[in-house]
Amino acid sequence: MNKKHIGSDFDDFLKEEKILKKARTTAIKRLSVKLNAKNQITLPRHIRERLNISAGALLRLDVQDGVLVLIPLLHSKEDDPIKKGYGFLKGGSSMADDLKQDRELEKQRDKRLAGNST
Repeated sequence: MNKKHIGSDFDDFLKEEKILKKARTTAIKRLSVKLNAKNQITLPRHIRERLNISAGALLRLDVQDGVLVLIPLLHSKEDDPIKKGYGFLKGGSSMADDLKQDRELEKQRDKRLAGNST
C-alpha cells in the first residue's frame, strides 16, 4: 500500500493525481448560498478571491436559461474610473483664473501694438 500522501496537503494529492483543477471547478459549481432576511447573499471568500473581487465590486446580474449568472464589471471600488479621476486636478489654477490671466496678457499686447503703430 502506497502511503506517501499520509499527512500531506489534500490539494497536493489532487494536483499529483492531475485532478485538482477539475475538483475545484466541481466544488465551486456545487456551492450553495442562502438568501438572508433582506434577500441578499454573501459570496464566500474563496469565490471572491478566485474572481479577484472585493467590497464595492460592481457585478452584472443575468438570468440565462433559468441560471443566475454574476459577471464582475469592476473588481473593487478602486477600479471605478470616476472615483479614480476624482480630484486629479486639485492644486492647479482654476480655468477662470487662467482666462483672466490670458485676457490681461492680451490687453498688454494690444497696448504694445497700439504704441508701436504711432
